[in-house]
Amino acid sequence: MDVAAVLRAPGGGLATIALSYHSRLAVHDLTIIAEDRTLHLSGGALRDHDGVLVDRGDGDRMEREGLARQDRDFVTAITRGRRPACTVDDVLPAMRVLDGLARSAP
Repeated sequence: MDVAAVLRAPGGGLATIALSYHSRLAVHDLTIIAEDRTLHLSGGALRDHDGVLVDRGDGDRMEREGLARQDRDFVTAITRGRRPACTVDDVLPAMRVLDGLARSAP
């Protein structure tokens, strides 16, 4: 029910991803740690390490609109006989990494 991964970008940067299904809350938080600052995105609000508001977006609306655009593109691609913006071939590399992580877990 929990998974974590550490990824290294070609430029040397690191990214840590931790996911858990144990929370009863639907939480989509993101913490960005850079050399010069740390930012936290939660509920559409982007704050610095002192909690000062950097930007206030509508994260829920953006997520809904993103999913709606994705769905529209898929339906349009099917009806027009073109390739969708995201295909199985685009997703398989990430799924292989996730499968490898799941299989290596104790």
